[in-house]
Amino acid sequence: MKIGDSNLSAITASATAASQAANRALGGGQTSATESNSTDAIQLSDFAKQVNDLQSDSPARSARVEQLRELFLSGKYQVDAATVASRIVDDSITA
Repeated sequence: MKIGDSNLSAITASATAASQAANRALGGGQTSATESNSTDAIQLSDFAKQVNDLQSDSPARSARVEQLRELFLSGKYQVDAATVASRIVDDSITA
């Protein structure tokens, strides 16, 4: 397809007209191609939020790293060896 193709203009005009007709059928008013009364929204699952928090630049991860750093420096950071061993074994079995 070429940029500025006349078929593209016809398709865009047709889609805009269809969208406006659907909006009027649903009780909406006149809208132009450049304005829209709808809003988009997304909802992230808990898993997606956890994955996002693992990003190296996320505020949640930075806060957790700082918390662990303070615990380690104060000598209060305790590691449960049984839990670590169990997770190492679990990871090696599922990998």
